[in-house]
Amino acid sequence: MFYLIILSVFSICAIIVLNEFVDEFILKGGVLYMKPFDFEKKEELLSKGNVVLFFGSEGCPSCKLLKDELAKVNIQDEIDLYYVDIVNKEGRELAVSHRIMSIPVLILFKDGKEVNKIIGYKRKQHLEEAFSKLVSL
Repeated sequence: MFYLIILSVFSICAIIVLNEFVDEFILKGGVLYMKPFDFEKKEELLSKGNVVLFFGSEGCPSCKLLKDELAKVNIQDEIDLYYVDIVNKEGRELAVSHRIMSIPVLILFKDGKEVNKIIGYKRKQHLEEAFSKLVSL
């Protein structure tokens, strides 16, 4: 009985910890993983190659739907996808600097220059087309 209680507590703690880190990976091979955006290295991160910033928040239903569609997209290795949580101060400031009025939003950058902005929920096909255009620029 004692072992069962410890195991249950451990399982609940593990689920809570995993939920906290779900958005901190990269998107590769049909499974959604996103890197957290490092605000201190903003210029460096945006200036290199193909970068996509996902602006959203955990409590946003449309953001969840867009994450589900992103998980279906096979992102090329040439694209770095970062998650920007607008709940924190730095995320809000970055959203304001890019004139974001609602979420979810994806901003696509090529070598530091904004080339496309995808506002709201979009289906897999639309996302694949936008990412293909980004890579081919």
